[in-house]
Amino acid sequence: MLRLVASGSPGVLHILRLVTVGRLLSVAARDATGAAREVQVEPQGDTALLRFDSEPAGLGLRIHAQQRPSSAVTRRSGRISSELMARKA
Repeated sequence: MLRLVASGSPGVLHILRLVTVGRLLSVAARDATGAAREVQVEPQGDTALLRFDSEPAGLGLRIHAQQRPSSAVTRRSGRISSELMARKA
């Protein structure tokens, strides 16, 4: 989990790009009073773009990266590695 606080002038849109390595993000944001605030998360390949309105007192963000599902490529390369190891034995 990544936690950060972003602050800025009212009415300014914050844009934050995070490297995700293809993982899905779950983002929660709260202002200084504890009220939930909206954050738009736009996955873009190995990164994600976060957009949210700034708060002079700061906006606390909690960002969770979920495990990426295993891909066929990963499974295949693992099987190939196992087959090569068996041939060497």
